[in-house]
Amino acid sequence: MAALKHMHIFLKVVSPEKRSTFIKYIIQTFDETGKQDWRLKQVLAQNLGKYAELFDASLVYSEFLPMFFKFCADNVVRVALAVCDALAPIILKFNDDEVKQSGIVRVVRNRYFRAKTFRKR
Repeated sequence: MAALKHMHIFLKVVSPEKRSTFIKYIIQTFDETGKQDWRLKQVLAQNLGKYAELFDASLVYSEFLPMFFKFCADNVVRVALAVCDALAPIILKFNDDEVKQSGIVRVVRNRYFRAKTFRKR
């Protein structure tokens, strides 16, 4: 878990061309975490914004954005709260693509801002 916690620091040093080879480890960890591994999900959620800053927009859209929404809907409150800081770096990644950016904002607004239950807000 310590390696995953500091992976974003390592990835900053790796050249952008080679960085994409490490995405599979992040995705694999995400896919393999179960309900019992909430601390591991929390670490991934805390670092999601940092990963979004390091990778290109297409990869953020296809891989990290679905992770973001799954973490937001997680049953463990600490995981859901940990991912909140990732929203700004994800949205900033799409400054050049207003359609995707507004789509992300619309989903967040409809699912969470306007949610009827406190837990989803």
